[in-house]
Amino acid sequence: MNIQNSEKLIHPTMHRLQCAEIWGGIEKEKTDIASPGIRASLFASSGAGAKGGDIYYLTLCNSTNITRMVIADIAGHGEIVSEISQSLFRSLKKYVDNLDGGNILADLNQVAIAKGIDAISTAAIATYYSHDGSFSFVYAGHPPILFKSRYKNGWQEARVRDEKVNKLVNIPLGVVSDASYLQDSVILKKNDRLIMYTDGLLETPSSNGEPFGMQRLLETLDKHGNKPLEELRDITISRLYEYAGNKLDHDDVTLLYIEIQ
Repeated sequence: MNIQNSEKLIHPTMHRLQCAEIWGGIEKEKTDIASPGIRASLFASSGAGAKGGDIYYLTLCNSTNITRMVIADIAGHGEIVSEISQSLFRSLKKYVDNLDGGNILADLNQVAIAKGIDAISTAAIATYYSHDGSFSFVYAGHPPILFKSRYKNGWQEARVRDEKVNKLVNIPLGVVSDASYLQDSVILKKNDRLIMYTDGLLETPSSNGEPFGMQRLLETLDKHGNKPLEELRDITISRLYEYAGNKLDHDDVTLLYIEIQ
């Protein structure tokens, strides 16, 4: 099907991140992004209008060695999401040169507590350090990032290993003020791929209400995972539309495909 006719999305040429740039927001979007060592393809749609509850950002540090990718799924729409997005922007700027994404989630959690968000809000932060190929990830109750070696079969979940701490770890935003956000990392090589996404993707319903689910996502990745990144993104979105009867109005859906260059 023709995705362009299904959503009024923006289709610019590839956006190349500049030194110390923070790019993103809460608008509907479909575009490609590049930074030193990273190429990405983004799709973001809203189930409730032009601005929704999903937030996405990509940043590049002052030395151009650190690329950061953030996806958040905030409970609600409108003003509260805009405020959280602005707070996230400020925290990303504060830590643009810092490899630890947990600091950003800790800041965001305090904002969520202050705003009194009373429903589940989640976020995932991925940080790629081109100097040594390390890819770090940290979650606030968010679906795990999937990654795959270009030359091996199968996609894996990027999960944070259990740590013995006294505080609650990596829980959704706004639950408790002293939550701790711990990150883990893997070493990635050229042509390895990843996908970040919000749960609106997995929860896309069929006509009888059955969710799209992880299994169908993995089937799509196994079948098409080596195609050009933007083509893989479009195939995934086309399959979602077809599964949902040519509409995505159940919830916000954001996905970000990433390839190591």
